[in-house]
Amino acid sequence: MLKLLFIPHEKNKYQPYLLRKVALLFYTFLILISNFIPLYVPGLQQKAYASSITADKLIEYTNSERRNYDLNELKANAKLTSAAYAKANDMLANQYWDHFGPDGQTPWQFIDDAQYEYVFAGENLAKGFQTAEGLHQAWMASPTHRENIISGNYQDIGIAVVNGNLLGEDVILVVQMFGNITSEVVEAPMSVSGQKIQQIKESGEIKSIKISYPLDNQVINESRLRIEGSADGQAGTLVLENNQSPLGNVSIGDDGKWQYIGNRDWTEGNNTVKATSDNNKDIFDQVDFIVDTTPPEISDDAIVASVLGKNIEISVATAEQSPEILLSAGSKSYVMNINKTGMYSVTIPKNVKTATIIATDAYGNSIEKDITNILSSVAKAENTAEQNTLVNFIQDNLLTKYSFKDIVGFAIALLVMVLMIIEIKYYAKMGKLAQRSYSLLFVGVWWFLLVSGLIWGFTGNVI
Repeated sequence: MLKLLFIPHEKNKYQPYLLRKVALLFYTFLILISNFIPLYVPGLQQKAYASSITADKLIEYTNSERRNYDLNELKANAKLTSAAYAKANDMLANQYWDHFGPDGQTPWQFIDDAQYEYVFAGENLAKGFQTAEGLHQAWMASPTHRENIISGNYQDIGIAVVNGNLLGEDVILVVQMFGNITSEVVEAPMSVSGQKIQQIKESGEIKSIKISYPLDNQVINESRLRIEGSADGQAGTLVLENNQSPLGNVSIGDDGKWQYIGNRDWTEGNNTVKATSDNNKDIFDQVDFIVDTTPPEISDDAIVASVLGKNIEISVATAEQSPEILLSAGSKSYVMNINKTGMYSVTIPKNVKTATIIATDAYGNSIEKDITNILSSVAKAENTAEQNTLVNFIQDNLLTKYSFKDIVGFAIALLVMVLMIIEIKYYAKMGKLAQRSYSLLFVGVWWFLLVSGLIWGFTGNVI
């Protein structure tokens, strides 16, 4: 029976059943329905994680909220970021959705593992959101999550945004961790109730202009041009300058406060801002500060991986002055320290498949580098034969890169190609190649159209 399916023979009139027009029609039908099966079978749906959620946007929303309450802005911290990634990966690995793991894991153990010696710490979790704004609004609508965001106990923040399958659902998982390594806290909002106010016997007029952000000699890592301040005893408008270039005028509010949001970014490096009364040029305030929004620079060439027995040593070279560099691998965090060669290095188990390097400078600018490809290259160099097996090719390439319909089409194209080769070989052996040329041409054209469609269609599901 198998011979009749695959090989030209007298009993099948020298045309294998699997290459007849009916078979080609069946293959076409299979390819068509493979476009629609994933719509009704969730497990076969191609993963789609497109969203606008990023750690930078969530930190921006958090600090914007804190400014409304006169709170300090939180700085991105590499150790907290590493702890957040470790927690997110642990939830995906152990399939739970909670602050506490099934084996009693606490949020604080991930922070401890990242060697962040906290006095205060907190955690917010989220999944299933598509925009950073929508997620932040949901957190602010929840009293417990909101309390973390506007707490005066925190100085640092770390956020992980991870794609994965959690409890049978493809989701965007977000872990937001807060911390403070000191006992210094900010009370907010400030209240004057109960305070004694000194009675002033003299009467007169007090006028002043004060720039409250940025502060003099401050280093900021906010790229957007933003100036805030107050004007006691003043009314009307102020004239603003940045590096002696006019920015425009800003109105003073009834409460004496003013704010200017520019339509451009700060100039990187040294900056000078001056606010002058529009009515009296002798009343002004001026601050000098530094803008540093550049994260530590780590190129792919600056990352070196080498095998040390059962471990892999990861080394990183950077010109940044004393950055904080961590490596997050699964639910584990590793602190990278300077070795004898002047590079930051750490040793991890060889079985680690995915990892992220997180580097933060002294001003909170951070960069994340996925080194999964580097680890993969090291593993391939160790055992090239194993990595080139058909099973690994399917798992590492087809199943992760192509949709269900593309895999079905690829399998059918491969099957028909093998059958055509067998058929041509037997026709040539029997001297019937010229006689069967029309049939071969028909199958060849059909196969060419199929392959052309697959090449142009490897872009996702058709709906």
